[in-house]
Amino acid sequence: MSNAPPTILPLPLSFAAKVDYATGDGPISVSSTDVNNDMLSYRWQMIGRPIGSGAVLTSSTAVKPMFNADLTGDYSITLIVNDGMADSAVVTIKVTATAN
Repeated sequence: MSNAPPTILPLPLSFAAKVDYATGDGPISVSSTDVNNDMLSYRWQMIGRPIGSGAVLTSSTAVKPMFNADLTGDYSITLIVNDGMADSAVVTIKVTATAN
């Protein structure tokens, strides 16, 4: 059987979540699958955040990284999953931090 790239769920390839600026943090969670049952690795990257924010991901390779939403506004994070042979499609996650 030839290798198939892993899949990140849920699709579409962009989705949004909201967090409360007062509490600020929480895990970023998606599901990923591989039809070949290969071991998966993760590449997360924060590609956008409010001006003045110092937010960073706790890990770029964890299954469920976290970050502190230190300002209200939009945070954009990408994820690519790899099965050792092929990359998934890039998923962009938009997290909006709002004030209570």
